[in-house]
Amino acid sequence: MRLLNAAMVNGYSIVTYQRPLKASDELDLPILTNGSQAIIWAIGPLNDRQEVSFHSHYLKTDRFIEFGRPPAWNCPMPDQELPYDDANETISNNQVSIEA
Repeated sequence: MRLLNAAMVNGYSIVTYQRPLKASDELDLPILTNGSQAIIWAIGPLNDRQEVSFHSHYLKTDRFIEFGRPPAWNCPMPDQELPYDDANETISNNQVSIEA
C-alpha cells in the first residue's frame, strides 16, 4: 500500500492510498470492482520500533465501499475553494486509489 496524499480539511483527515486490486499476501483479500465490499480501518500510535500498536480508534460497525463506482468527490471542501482533480478515485492498471 502506498500513501499518495494526506490533508486536514475543516477538521477532517483526508487520505489517499493506492494498492493493487490483487491481494499481495495471504492475510489480505483482493479488492472487488463489481459490487460492495466490506472494509476495516483503524488508527492508533506506533510502538518504539515504529510498528503499528494498539488501535485507539477503529470502525465498530460494518462499512461497505463500491470500489468500481464512477469517480466522485465525496470529501468535505475546504473553507475557500481550491482547485482539485475530479479523478480522486481511479481504477487503472489493476490498482485502486480512493480518497475519502
